[in-house]
Amino acid sequence: VKNPFEEDEVVAITNYIDFGFELAT
Repeated sequence: VKNPFEEDEVVAITNYIDFGFELAT
């Protein structure tokens, strides 16, 4: 069983990286 909190954390980190990448471009 996957931990929903961990899933959300991964999504949040991914979104943060994507957001930073857009700013850097």
